[in-house]
Amino acid sequence: MPTQHAPTVGARAVALNIGRLLRAARLRRRRSKTALADQAGICQDTLTRIEQGDGAVSLEDYVKAVLAVGLGSSLAFILDEDAGYTGSDNVA
Repeated sequence: MPTQHAPTVGARAVALNIGRLLRAARLRRRRSKTALADQAGICQDTLTRIEQGDGAVSLEDYVKAVLAVGLGSSLAFILDEDAGYTGSDNVA
């Protein structure tokens, strides 16, 4: 089993902020946790943990949730256009 490391204060703050933004976007769009989790391809419990800023959730699951709720453009500053990202917020 991999060793669990406590997140740094900065990392925890980022995870909390992403979770808050994701939840606010989901509620603005009047999406249920079940619907968003299904679209993102994650379980509802994982989405709950993301919205709570749980740093133990994988980065991949955070990204899936962000893309599913339609906030993919918020990730544009870290996406490499040469990697094939087209700006679409569709989850594959």
